[in-house]
Amino acid sequence: MEEGKLSTNQYVIAAFICLVSYGIMFFLNAARNPLGQFVADANKWELAWIYTWIPNLLIVPSLLESPMFLVMPFVGFAAIFLLVDWANKNFETKFALSPLFLLLFFVLALVAYYVALYWYMSNFALLEGIPMGPELVDFWGRLHISAFLLFFWGGVFGWIARFAVEKIDL
Repeated sequence: MEEGKLSTNQYVIAAFICLVSYGIMFFLNAARNPLGQFVADANKWELAWIYTWIPNLLIVPSLLESPMFLVMPFVGFAAIFLLVDWANKNFETKFALSPLFLLLFFVLALVAYYVALYWYMSNFALLEGIPMGPELVDFWGRLHISAFLLFFWGGVFGWIARFAVEKIDL
């Protein structure tokens, strides 16, 4: 097998990791909103939380807002999974498989989201005629509810899958 080429078994492992990571992100996204109610009801030893929390796992509120919440984890996973191969091949290093690459991805993703959010909110403020200030941007609050966060976590899981596939000899 050529250097840098993955076998079919390695792609199957990567697809399995992708589906498991998607399940984790789907569960965490569903649990994000009603989790406080779940904890409060569970502490009362009532079973009422089953009727409010379990349906929220099946119909995630944010999925009803936009289909991006379904697609972005896959896009992030595939983008970083393929970017690692591209970077290793074109730069002839193994830097993309090092944890420093993941740190660089983290920093660049946050900077890119901040720049996009700042320009979006600046445009909004200009059109509405309100003064632009840091309270208008609310970086962490908007990041927490955006589909970009799922893209980011999909990318992290994509890097983990690529790293795992590289270490597995099949």
